[in-house]
Amino acid sequence: MINGVAKQNGAALVVGLVMLLVMTLMGVTSMNATRTELKIAINMNNHSTAFQTAALVIERALVDPLIDWTDASSTPQTGSYAAGYTSSDGLKSGSFTLTFSGCRSAAGSSLTGRGGSMIVHEIVATGTVENGAGDVLGTSRQTSGYKTVAAGCVAL
Repeated sequence: MINGVAKQNGAALVVGLVMLLVMTLMGVTSMNATRTELKIAINMNNHSTAFQTAALVIERALVDPLIDWTDASSTPQTGSYAAGYTSSDGLKSGSFTLTFSGCRSAAGSSLTGRGGSMIVHEIVATGTVENGAGDVLGTSRQTSGYKTVAAGCVAL
């Protein structure tokens, strides 16, 4: 003991440096985890937006007045917006094809006992999300069936 002070031989410096190293490692680890979670959230958002765009394209196809739902030909049809859908900001786009899938038996009613037949079409829609540079960030492809009761369709 010199002048009433215990001699520490630099122990406080070593303990302080070790504590600083541990806190630095904890900070770097949490930054990496946060960066990974941010990438996951951005990817989920891009996929969700592409999915919603494809769903919008299917909805628009269902109400398109130029699509003949009674057409039983195997030639793919496109609607009045054959070029597809593009959002006002140009970052979301979608397209669809419509194909005759076949005739199916329709369920009968309790009054007639006969059901007739239905024309079945398949709608395949693709939604895409891009960034400002034109890079594709997310894509979703959805398939939906649409049934129309129509005469002249012979169910197998």
